[in-house]
Amino acid sequence: MAYPSYTYTFMNNTKIIAAQCNENFNNLLSGIIDGTKNMNVNAFSATGSMSVAGDVYTKELSDYYTSSTVAGWASMATGNIYYKKIGKTVFVDFYLNGTSNATTAKITLPYSHNAASVFTNLHVPIKVIDSSSNCVGHACLSSSNVLNFYNGATSGTTFINSGTKTIQGTFIYEAA
Repeated sequence: MAYPSYTYTFMNNTKIIAAQCNENFNNLLSGIIDGTKNMNVNAFSATGSMSVAGDVYTKELSDYYTSSTVAGWASMATGNIYYKKIGKTVFVDFYLNGTSNATTAKITLPYSHNAASVFTNLHVPIKVIDSSSNCVGHACLSSSNVLNFYNGATSGTTFINSGTKTIQGTFIYEAA
């Protein structure tokens, strides 16, 4: 694709002809509106809705497991934490399976959350297997970047501190 171009170049202290100025403006405007031309922009600010193409949709999930602080397991048979950030929205997929050594479980997330967001104190259902017992648990974002897991429908419901502990789910939050 060609970049939008302007036909006339104006120098300091020269007389500008309105028709030439308008033609330059129309060339640039057409390049923006019709979507057939790319533009290089060093800084951009927009209000209202906007469409973005490219890496936003095609970028793979990033592996965050080795960077996260994972607590509640003595050893991990399978540990997966993947995330993708689009704007300020962060999508996190997790699957953690191993030997429990605590009645609690938590992970750190790649970005601190926006404390003023509607996502604060959001509880989402997750799949839990606690010492061979299947149940629906929940995840709750508690501090700036810590996601706590609970065995059951209410906060404070603890896990068994031995046997297999498996947690699986997806969590979405707004980064600061």
